[in-house]
Order: sequence, then C-alpha cells, then structure tokens
Amino acid sequence: MKEYYKNDEFWICAGADHTFNYMKMLDGKCSLAEIFNSLETRIVGSDFDHVSKLPDKYAEMLADTWMEMRRVILEKGKFIEENNGNHPGLKVSDFKDIYLLLNKDGNLYDQFTNEDENNLVYEKLGKMIKRSEELNTVDEIITEISIFLHKSHVESTFGENSLLFCWFFLQTTLIYKGFSPIVSFPNRHFEILEMEPITDSLHDEIKIKQYEEWVQGESFKILTSFWITKSKAYYEFIEENYM
Repeated sequence: MKEYYKNDEFWICAGADHTFNYMKMLDGKCSLAEIFNSLETRIVGSDFDHVSKLPDKYAEMLADTWMEMRRVILEKGKFIEENNGNHPGLKVSDFKDIYLLLNKDGNLYDQFTNEDENNLVYEKLGKMIKRSEELNTVDEIITEISIFLHKSHVESTFGENSLLFCWFFLQTTLIYKGFSPIVSFPNRHFEILEMEPITDSLHDEIKIKQYEEWVQGESFKILTSFWITKSKAYYEFIEENYM
C-alpha cells in the first residue's frame, strides 16, 4: 500500500468527495460541508461518541461504509508494519461489516465467514479476491472487478445493494493495491450522474446477451474507461496532497 493510506486528511477529503458524489446518484440531499465535518469529527475529533448523524440517510450510510473501509485498510497496514512488510491479503470476512452497513436486513451476513462449498457469497467473492491478487495495474483491476460488479448487481449476489457493495470492494482493492479509489471532484459530480443511463443500458445488456457480447460492448467500455480515468486523475491529486 502507498503511504497515503495513513493520512487522515486523505480519508476526510476523499471520503467527503466520494460520499457526496454517490449520494447525488441516490438522489440524497446533504451538503459537502456537512459530510466533510462529519468525517473530520469521526477521524480526528476527540468526541466521536457525540457525532451527529448526517441529515440524509444515504449520506450517513455511505459515510459509515467509508469509515469501515478505512478500518479494514488501517488494520491491513498495521499487519504489514508488524510483519516485516508481509501482506495479509484481503479476505472475504473483511467485507462482512461493509455488507451489513449496506444491507440492514443482514440476511447474508453469516455467509461471509462460512466456507461451505455451497456458499455462493463466499465462493464468488473469494474467487474475485484471489483474482485481484494477480492483477498489477489499475486498468486491470478496474476492468476485472467491473465485470464482477455488474454481473453481481444483475444477479443480486450480495443482496439488494449488490452494486454498492461491489463498489466498495473495488475501492478497497484499489487502495490496498496502492492505487486511487474512483472519485470525482465535487464540482464535477454531474459526470457521475451522466454515467447512469450507460450503467442502466449495460445492466439490460447483461440480462439478454452472452458474456462475450456485453463485455466487448460499447456501454461496458465507456463506463470502465471513465472509472479508470477518474482513478488515475484522483491519484495525481493524492500524490500532490497526501504523499
């Protein structure tokens, strides 16, 4: 992992940008300043027990999940430092609380720690984690996990919020592998919204087309290229400000 993962300012600022952008996609209503202040209090404040909930339920859910992702990353970083640079790798169980924050019913929660061969949640996420360990570039990671993300959404593999769960899995993997999460700057959040029709079109294609067709199709290529571009652009911002 790159050293920026230790920087509280990264987690506050990138977290605020990310939460604000995705909240807009969910038609939530909360200011960037409110989100920033909430994350700042949670991360560097001395009175965490008295952090007020954000006024928008989507913003609160996204901020909570961002904080859980941060916890996982910091835990991995601590292990690496205490074990001479040996990487523990991501595990299926690392994502159980991310799942729970995004799916309040928790129907699949136990499956994140159950290695039974008939457990599709554990099997599919485990395979994707193993595959991601073999990927070395941001282009490869985003492309491969994008396939997994969209397919999981259509099949509801991880509950009703499968797309958002896989999105946080992608973001966690990018940070863990030393790249940047996919984040648009708030003044360009409209770009994320402009991708929604393309995303919907892709999901319709997945339902009726063979795998090879939709992966090679225009919708998947446009969306994946957009994500790769955003990750690389935000990495430049990270280098300038948090490393």
